[in-house]
Amino acid sequence: MGDFAADARGLAADVGAAMKLLQRSLAAAGKHVASSSGIHRAPLPAIGCALASGLLLLVSSGFQLAASNSRWITHAAGVGDYAIEDNRFDYYLAADPVILLPGTHLPFGIGMLLQAAGLAFLTAAVLMLRPRASAAVRRAQLLLGAAVAAGFALIGADSLRIAATGQISEASATDWLVVAIVFLTSPALLALGIMAWLRVPAVGIAMLFAQCASPIGYLAIAVLFAPAITGYAPYDATPGTETIVAIGSAAAGAAALLAAVQLIRKRLSGRDRNNE
Repeated sequence: MGDFAADARGLAADVGAAMKLLQRSLAAAGKHVASSSGIHRAPLPAIGCALASGLLLLVSSGFQLAASNSRWITHAAGVGDYAIEDNRFDYYLAADPVILLPGTHLPFGIGMLLQAAGLAFLTAAVLMLRPRASAAVRRAQLLLGAAVAAGFALIGADSLRIAATGQISEASATDWLVVAIVFLTSPALLALGIMAWLRVPAVGIAMLFAQCASPIGYLAIAVLFAPAITGYAPYDATPGTETIVAIGSAAAGAAALLAAVQLIRKRLSGRDRNNE
């Protein structure tokens, strides 16, 4: 994972710059909300972020479904002497020994990058809805959002690198840092979802469904939910495991769009009260 670690360091620098820009944008949005006379009036930037998040998560689901289709439908008969259920065909955080299937790593990597962007927009929406929150709370939400976005982005970047090179990264001394960032995604998303639930329940639900694509969520689906849903527990991977993950992303996108609708209604109701 040497190349992956180098990608992680570059991505960390990009995320840091993006977070500074996001912080300035959120401060400006907070001033706008603070000056608004309707306390229940949702700011337009928050609505826009929720809409963008929903669309990105839905598109992410489409790319994930394309990867799952390649594995479980296009290559249903397996490759060579290996059944398609063999773990060698896993493309989620793939590790040796692995058999690279066409049409899996590339769309999945794109899907994970879109998921990272979608959750970054959703975090921005939550922050814009709490302009009067304490600095500590806002900082915690911003850091949690950055951890979530970085985790999914690293998963996507690794998958894209494998698609481009056809090889798994070699181990390096910085593997522990990469693994820590990736596996922090799940608890960070859980904490952020609880905070969001207290403000806009639909956003919290979106983050709950987004857990399906996190490392811990994927593990739970692979070990528990996929065998329970299909009624079939093969010796390795359960058919359709990645499909369930993709459906979770689609549900997250739908919940984010629902949150946007709720925010639009809140804004309109606030405008009506101001006109009375």
